[in-house]
Amino acid sequence: MKKLQITLLVVMVAAAGIYAFREPLMNVVMERVTADMFVAQDTDAYDPGVAVGDPMPALRARFDGREVTQLGEMTGAKGTVLFVNRSVDW
Repeated sequence: MKKLQITLLVVMVAAAGIYAFREPLMNVVMERVTADMFVAQDTDAYDPGVAVGDPMPALRARFDGREVTQLGEMTGAKGTVLFVNRSVDW
């Protein structure tokens, strides 16, 4: 019985310590998990195309059975939602 009480006491003290220091412990864990997750500088020759904020290049699409070259030709009464994905490898 005394062995069980000592074990429970040790578990409770450990749990209280973890709870008391949960923020610093979580920070240490997150630093270790994400240590090599990010690249400090992009040095490869890959060119993804249009940069964020640059004007969109010329458009050529089919809309309502006709060829469209201006975004305004597809704009309806409520506007237009255009999704452009620049990272698909065809």
